[in-house]
Amino acid sequence: MWRLHLVAVVALSSCASADRASPTVDLTTSVAPTTSIASVTSIASADGAALFAADSLGGEAGCSSCHSMQPDRSTSGPSLAGIGTIAATRVAELGAEHYLRQSILEPEAFFAPGWGAGMPAYSAVLSDTEADALVTYLLTIE
Repeated sequence: MWRLHLVAVVALSSCASADRASPTVDLTTSVAPTTSIASVTSIASADGAALFAADSLGGEAGCSSCHSMQPDRSTSGPSLAGIGTIAATRVAELGAEHYLRQSILEPEAFFAPGWGAGMPAYSAVLSDTEADALVTYLLTIE
């Protein structure tokens, strides 16, 4: 992957006297010139998979502590096997992405069939980026 390296040196000489050294700032940044949406989605999905597998998230139980990815295998939460497809059918006015996001951040909004309250709200635990990554990962589970 090509990387663009930008180095900027700023010299503030107009205010410097002859006996004072001019301050310099060295900004080095690597930028990928092209990044495809597929690769961004792949990265987000990998980050989401890591979040899903974590034992805990901000002091709360991690997703895999309560949810299985195997069909018909429930622990203390419903199985998430096929959730990428199922989520699109749960609430007609919401797409799969919005349904999953709300279910994670505000789990009391909707309950999976046969399940009730019990999942903690992760709205204060996950950043927007982490929630996006987790949703992106869950959308790949078919």
